[in-house]
Amino acid sequence: MSASEKINVLVVDDDAIRHEQFVANNPKCNIVSAYTVDEAVLHFDSGHFSYISLDHDLGEDSDVIPFVKHMAQAFMGGKTIPRMVVVHSMNPVGAENAVSHIRRLVPCYLSSGAWGASDFFAGIRFY
Repeated sequence: MSASEKINVLVVDDDAIRHEQFVANNPKCNIVSAYTVDEAVLHFDSGHFSYISLDHDLGEDSDVIPFVKHMAQAFMGGKTIPRMVVVHSMNPVGAENAVSHIRRLVPCYLSSGAWGASDFFAGIRFY
């Protein structure tokens, strides 16, 4: 990868402020934002990502598990899975649920566990 090429990162989170933080903390990355499972599926299916970062909770009545299952089905169909998937949820139980599903279904490196607000805003960097 040349210095001018940016790393593609898919961020799945329902909070716009978190997307802004990813962009601010990762100037060498092309951050693609998805706020819902449907958006995440659309971006994932149409692009290639080196990293994916997932929030467990996506609004009041949704979570990221359907997207994790979609990633697993896509892999079984021949799609390349990113080098790393990060769960950045502030919901410890939800984060462990997502991590459990990813470990079982998706062959990738995984940064596991829940991250609190102070950890998150300290900055996740992908380069």
